[in-house]
Amino acid sequence: MRFVFKWSVSVGAVGFPVILSVGFLMFRGKGGNVDWPFPWCVYVLSSGLSFTTQSVLSFFEGCSQIAAIEKNKFVSAIASTIATLTFLYFGFNLYSLALAAFIAAAINIGMLYFRFGKLIAQMVTESKGYIVNWKTDFLNLIWRYAISWSSGYFIFQIYTPLMFQFHGPVEAGKVGISIALATAVFSISNVWIYVANPKLNMFVSLKNWAAMDRLLLKSMILAVGTFAVGAIIILSALYFYSDSLKFLHRFLGILPISILLAAWIIQLIINSLAVYLRAHKQEPMVLLSVFSAVYIGGTTLLITKYLPPQYLFLGFLTCVLWALPATIWVFIKKRKEWHT
Repeated sequence: MRFVFKWSVSVGAVGFPVILSVGFLMFRGKGGNVDWPFPWCVYVLSSGLSFTTQSVLSFFEGCSQIAAIEKNKFVSAIASTIATLTFLYFGFNLYSLALAAFIAAAINIGMLYFRFGKLIAQMVTESKGYIVNWKTDFLNLIWRYAISWSSGYFIFQIYTPLMFQFHGPVEAGKVGISIALATAVFSISNVWIYVANPKLNMFVSLKNWAAMDRLLLKSMILAVGTFAVGAIIILSALYFYSDSLKFLHRFLGILPISILLAAWIIQLIINSLAVYLRAHKQEPMVLLSVFSAVYIGGTTLLITKYLPPQYLFLGFLTCVLWALPATIWVFIKKRKEWHT
């Protein structure tokens, strides 16, 4: 626990001041009369808090508290989406994303305290004087997990700032709320995968490969089906009610939302295969994760600079289109290697 907290705080202490500073350099002189500095500070601070709490929650996922953690993520995602929509409806503009991010971070911290506060205090007390050799025992695997997870986390923080830089605050606000909505649907759908994780680990220890494969297939079908239902609801609302419900104009149009949802549903499949592989206490996805982050960052920068806003998520979509077969190749190779 001390290691997880120390690591996440250290990364946040270095990374988020850099993100804050880069944001001020990028946005300076771009916002016109728009009041963006304070919302940006709140947003970055909230993201830093969320990063640390998510890292601690991941620790408890490793303690077979998958259901409790996913419930926490579900509540946080729903609350964040509702808060964003509410603030947008009442005209909070850029403050909507900042305040919603702060609310999500506060919910995560609150639920972490009330659900695991006593356990954390007990663990800290009992572990005093107990020394773990992280370098030889765990670090060889943990750094791979950390790089894979951090690559995915940070890359999705660039969309709103880049859109603000090249297309102004209005489009940036639409991007932020659209990403929040799609991410909420992804998080809800992904619950099916993560609640299966303890059983996947159990099947690995028992070497019950057939049961493991069946569980993966069942969980993937439920996850993809849940996401498909959510995507259909979102696209239907935008198509049929955009004229009658004015606040829907605060979202991106049908085309960019469709691109984003298509990318996320493919990412859901990639994530499912990755969870299956990580149940073997291995992380073969680290290089693919880093390369994907670099690819998305580079292509998104070029797209926002040279193409209209509706094509913003093409970098994400093209990335998962080549990452899916690459992941399947790794999956087949490692599954054959580990199951023989």
